[in-house]
Amino acid sequence: MFLLNNFKNYIQIMPKDKIILVTGAAGGIGRSICKKLAISGARLIIADKNLKELEKTASLIEEVNNSFAPILINFDQTNFDMIPSLAENLYKKFGKLDGLILNAAMLGELMPITHYSPKLWHETFNTNLHANFYLLSGLEFLFKNSSSPRLVAVSDYRIRSPQAYFGAYQISKLAFQRMIEIYALEVTNPAFKVNIVEIKQAATNLAKKIAPGIDINTLPHPDELTDIFIELVSENCHYHNNKIVI
Repeated sequence: MFLLNNFKNYIQIMPKDKIILVTGAAGGIGRSICKKLAISGARLIIADKNLKELEKTASLIEEVNNSFAPILINFDQTNFDMIPSLAENLYKKFGKLDGLILNAAMLGELMPITHYSPKLWHETFNTNLHANFYLLSGLEFLFKNSSSPRLVAVSDYRIRSPQAYFGAYQISKLAFQRMIEIYALEVTNPAFKVNIVEIKQAATNLAKKIAPGIDINTLPHPDELTDIFIELVSENCHYHNNKIVI
């Protein structure tokens, strides 16, 4: 079993029983984030549209920390009409949300911009941008009852400069990142920290889709890249609001 680097240090800064929702929890990065947070004592709500893989994440969480069974939310976040019901149910059960990690994303297809079908273009934007707007606006009131609310957006190092054939993915992720940066400027609660993590290339299904011929074993395992999320959701997080963490 993988254990955190500097595990003792992290366990001291992660408060117990924090309520944290992670989207895209069935994928490589999302699953690793959930494992790290579970080891650190967080109470997790995990969301993804892939129920089979989401259940694997839940089993992993229970392996590393059996104090709390995770709550599974099997939904497609582009079904915007479900978000008010999600918010209501979370409020009834917990009354608050301490952390929200917006990780779910969609690559779509790699192709010239003018080759996208309107359907695929809109699907990619709905997943990477619009769904996150609806989630943030729908769940924001739950942060008010947290002593140290945290919002962490998962971005991608690939968006730093234009890349051919990454059109819908790169443009929608750029818009998502700018949305979070603006939201961070609008936050008035000094205890509320909003940050962005630009994830580097890792051994995930996304990497396989981007470069089918790549030797996945030459890439870092997601567990090598996700310790930072414990720091970012902790009460003693030393990062200032609105920082991009690489």
